[in-house]
Amino acid sequence: MKPSKNECFTGFKLSLENSKNFIDDAKLLLKTGSYGHSLGLSMLAMEECGKAILLLGVSNGITELDKELTNFIFKNHIAKIVTSLYNLALYENYSKDEIEYIKSLATKLDLSKQRGFYVDYINKKWVTPQDDDVIKIAKYNLNYTEKIYDSLLPFLAHE
Repeated sequence: MKPSKNECFTGFKLSLENSKNFIDDAKLLLKTGSYGHSLGLSMLAMEECGKAILLLGVSNGITELDKELTNFIFKNHIAKIVTSLYNLALYENYSKDEIEYIKSLATKLDLSKQRGFYVDYINKKWVTPQDDDVIKIAKYNLNYTEKIYDSLLPFLAHE
């Protein structure tokens, strides 16, 4: 059985709350020097924002919760990242070229989440969540994720 529009709005609020918790935890980890894990959590926060956006659309009657959208909301990580990035682009009034560039980033961002959590062997060398190149990515990603989260706060007032 599908959730009602009211239940989808509840899911929107809960997803947004979970995103905020991930953001707060990512900030703490960034301060302690755990850059990779901060990056990973900020990516999870971005995904939760994407889920929140989609649930808000259903609760407002903009779209119907069919099988494909259910998959997007609950299983497709890249779709949730793309949704969050598009929301940011609209919120920040990005140009069409910038929006196309953002679209190309979704897969890379999903991979950066994995880079934030796991030791891997890439291009004939070991990489870890604590490598220097992760620091910059973690800071930028957290900043953009916070912007996405902040752009959704006004919708909480529409209860």
